[in-house]
Amino acid sequence: MVKVRQEQPVLVDGSINLEMWLCGVGELRPELNLARLREA
Repeated sequence: MVKVRQEQPVLVDGSINLEMWLCGVGELRPELNLARLREA
């Protein structure tokens, strides 16, 4: 679990930067609808 968290884009408060994470997902899986993921 710790290793997975270390590989996530993290903000200064320690939370995951979701926008950067979504950009990475979009690069790996361009067929996904990122707008729908942002709404979830």
